[in-house]
Amino acid sequence: MELLPENHAEALQRLRRVMFGRQEKDEAFHPLTEEELVLLEWAIRRYDSKNGGPLIVCHGDHKDAKGVKRAYYPLRRDYIEGGFPLTSPAEFRAASDIVVDDLLVQAMCQLDIRPERDLICVIWRAGLAFLSAAKRRGFNWFVHLGMARDEKTAKPETYFREKILVTNPEARILICDPMLATGGSLLEAIEVLRGRGFSNGRIRIASVIVAPEGVVRVLQGHPGVRMVVGALDEGLDPNAYIKPGIGDFGDRLCDGLHHSRISEWHTKGMLSYEAALALQQRMDAMARLS
Repeated sequence: MELLPENHAEALQRLRRVMFGRQEKDEAFHPLTEEELVLLEWAIRRYDSKNGGPLIVCHGDHKDAKGVKRAYYPLRRDYIEGGFPLTSPAEFRAASDIVVDDLLVQAMCQLDIRPERDLICVIWRAGLAFLSAAKRRGFNWFVHLGMARDEKTAKPETYFREKILVTNPEARILICDPMLATGGSLLEAIEVLRGRGFSNGRIRIASVIVAPEGVVRVLQGHPGVRMVVGALDEGLDPNAYIKPGIGDFGDRLCDGLHHSRISEWHTKGMLSYEAALALQQRMDAMARLS
């Protein structure tokens, strides 16, 4: 399908109002038409061309690409094949570790992220998947933000915000959040970081699976932010979930995760004492609800 002949920028602004205004009529994020999805794809490509390719759909141009593609299968197969869960929590964590490691490599190569200079911002709980891979890649500065989605409004609620101490004015920060649906959590995180002195040009994003609606919302809301993603999915369903997606990444990642893992992250410098305590409390609270 050819791109719409009308003024794309004006059409995109109208579409944004439609996408994020439907909630008032209790039908938030109604599946977009083919024409609307084409418009979003145009917006993403336009952002690429203006900024030297900041959005990298990386099933890889490097030697480990086949392994990364294979790792996506256990992440998704419960949803591809249906029925009872086929991927164990341990398998899910192992597969996600391969995928996020690839994203970190791409961020370092394509987005000029340097372990010796830059910080990792982890969005709980799903973003915890990035911790071990980031440490292996040489990162030593970690910042944690705890956010949860309000299921009624599809908006993020922040329940933990770690202090950010940065002495290097050139330092960049990579926000790690595996699932980018509406973009609400990332927009909130960006605002927090901007309030701590990070300009858009110093903010990067790494996400495993994204919806075009959320990508466009983030890129339009904060020009200059750049991102690397693993897979661009079809879009959002009426409940503002990514389709086809992989379910709740945080739930699947943390299912059966032992308390000793939090202690290990703290011991290795990936979690401050304050963050480790808050995370433990959050995990215990989620366990009581399950």
